[in-house]
Amino acid sequence: TLHPIASRNEMLTLSLAAFIVPSLMEELVFRGWLEKGAPIAAVVSLVAFIFWHPLQVMIGSPFARPEFMDPLFLSVVGVLGLACSLSRIRSGSIWPPVVIHWGVAVVWKALFAG
Repeated sequence: TLHPIASRNEMLTLSLAAFIVPSLMEELVFRGWLEKGAPIAAVVSLVAFIFWHPLQVMIGSPFARPEFMDPLFLSVVGVLGLACSLSRIRSGSIWPPVVIHWGVAVVWKALFAG
């Protein structure tokens, strides 16, 4: 269900906060160590990234959302993780996956979690 953010200040706060958590922090943890030509590491990273989301709910993380247990949401997380892994491996830089993750997180939170 759509619950868009209407306030410009809320959107700015969301955008700034989402850059740090989850985007930068999760990308450093899950893809910061990936290198070119490391397909097994990329798969391990992707699986860990997907499982991290429901784990947050199970451990009571303040960042957890009920959607993190939804298989459809987790499939979207998988696509995001794949895109971020590929961009990390192809570019050799952490910044493309951070920006991709940030954009997706901001759009999702702005439209559905506001």
